[in-house]
Amino acid sequence: MARAKVEEMQLRAAWGRTLAARLVILLSVGWLVSGCALTLSYRHADWLIEWQADHYFDLTSGQHRDLRSRTAGLLLRHRTEALPEYAAFLGELKERLSKGLSPGDMEWAFAAYDRFRNDLVERVLHDGSAFLTTVSEPQIRHVEKVLIHEERKARESFDGSRDARASTRADKALALARKWIGPLQAGQVAQLRASVRALPDVEPIWLESRRQRRQAFIALLREGARGQHLADRLRGIVNPSVEQSGSARARLDREWRAGVTAVILELDRLLTPLQRGRALSSIQDVLDDIRTLTRDP
Repeated sequence: MARAKVEEMQLRAAWGRTLAARLVILLSVGWLVSGCALTLSYRHADWLIEWQADHYFDLTSGQHRDLRSRTAGLLLRHRTEALPEYAAFLGELKERLSKGLSPGDMEWAFAAYDRFRNDLVERVLHDGSAFLTTVSEPQIRHVEKVLIHEERKARESFDGSRDARASTRADKALALARKWIGPLQAGQVAQLRASVRALPDVEPIWLESRRQRRQAFIALLREGARGQHLADRLRGIVNPSVEQSGSARARLDREWRAGVTAVILELDRLLTPLQRGRALSSIQDVLDDIRTLTRDP
């Protein structure tokens, strides 16, 4: 029992904190970046999805059964169709990293991320839309309450000055770098901290975008939309196009990606042979996990 409880806590911690990430981008390439327990999470993904859906919507017994059925097919298709694509991406990433990264490599990586994200959204839109047509008004009020609570917690975590947010961002980046490449030298720490602190201050805009998407999602549920109209509207909320995001948000996204590209290329330039080897080994570990999942249902 103790071991089962520990595994449950690990799974909950690994699953993230936003509705979109858990119910739509359910098997996101964020796993490939964060280095969390991919095999453990994936093998329990059916339970994780149902647990999160129940947390948000307070599911009825019929919805539990319907969600299990839909999730089984979704995960089977994802395992056989998407995981091999992830493996191919990681294999090529290793090859590129072994030679040292270039701006073109970063453009390739961002393009792959966009492709994987779009694919995941499209995979769940049909079943996700069908599930949402079964949601009652009391359930809508429930999910709205949960989302507002989580939104408030996120806002509290970003409270403070721009300088404080930059420091928090730098601390997280250093922790992630150490996870993937091992101990950092003093000069690397100073350079990475300064570069990450200089990134655009996106948190306030992200929080406002989250608020707007929450409002749009709740409004959509109350409209009682059906079929393709519901799927199209849901896509626009979860994975908006550049036109739907607006010019200001699109500009900020470009600036953020340009900044992240500069940070990673600078860190890549500073890597020692030992650190580069550690990074390649870390990628190989995730690649091995994916290949194991592909072979073993």
